[in-house]
Amino acid sequence: MSTFVLVHGGCHGAWCWYRLVPLLEAAGHRVITPDLPGHGIDRTPLKGLTQHNYADVVESVLRSLDEPAVLVGHSMSGMTVSLVAERCPERIGTLIYLSATVLNGGRSMMTDPALAANFAALGSAMHADEDNDVLISDPEASAPYFYSGCDPADIALAARLLSPEPVGAFATPINVTDSRYGSVRRAAVITLEDFILPVDLQRAMYAEDGIVDIAMLPTGHSSFFSAPESLALELQRLAG
Repeated sequence: MSTFVLVHGGCHGAWCWYRLVPLLEAAGHRVITPDLPGHGIDRTPLKGLTQHNYADVVESVLRSLDEPAVLVGHSMSGMTVSLVAERCPERIGTLIYLSATVLNGGRSMMTDPALAANFAALGSAMHADEDNDVLISDPEASAPYFYSGCDPADIALAARLLSPEPVGAFATPINVTDSRYGSVRRAAVITLEDFILPVDLQRAMYAEDGIVDIAMLPTGHSSFFSAPESLALELQRLAG
């Protein structure tokens, strides 16, 4: 059996995995779901945080384990797990991108043209709080993007628990190397009805990264809410 480390995406917390965790545990796996700094129950001040601060937390989790883990990054945390794979490739058995952002070559979400244009298209779903240097997800406006196909109860839960996201997390340049990051076995889950990361964008990012082991789910962005059973099966398959 495997140890899964599930890393939540922007504005979310470990709470978003509550439907998925018991399914993986029932199959005999160990599951760890850290809160990134300033998210969930973690009270680290958000201002000034970057993807490197997030990677510090995930790296610490991996180094505490007695075996390499299956590392899963959702959405914006695709950048987090890429940085972690560069830092400690030997601690990762398989790296799985779950409808996640994959960047390299010093790009960030704000400097990559395709991602920047896609982010701008979200419109009123997120707005800037310039005094605190964060972006805030509007629960009502963002629901059609984040939670298409999800149960109303899960949408209501998310509306109460979403966190602001520091601008620095979107602006962190991602640099990885073939010798370290490139040595990690990588796979991806594409969500076919995704309005946050449209399917063509997901395909393009994974193709550029050389990922060929890919699962398809007919869901929106938050498959951990809308199809946890199918997601659990695909994660186990991709984990090998």
